Amino acid sequence: MLVIKLLRRVRINKKVYSMQNIGIFIRQVKETIQRFDLIHPQETILVAVSGGPDSIALALCLQKMASELKIRPVLLHINHFPARQRVG
Repeated sequence: MLVIKLLRRVRINKKVYSMQNIGIFIRQVKETIQRFDLIHPQETILVAVSGGPDSIALALCLQKMASELKIRPVLLHINHFPARQRVG
């Protein structure tokens, strides 16, 4: 899956998650996409998000690059713990 490939290939510095450094993250993702030829124009990209910082950062990044890359990111979230089954 693309998300897994991207996160494995992009070396993420934890400081990247602050809004002032988001440009660094976007640049790293874009370079990785181009280097490994992962995304092509007119593709719909399914982005699986857990709600954690890694998947949310990647989803926001792809959304920001959507018009430039001519892609359509679509988010998918599966709640593994419905309200009645939550622990704690």
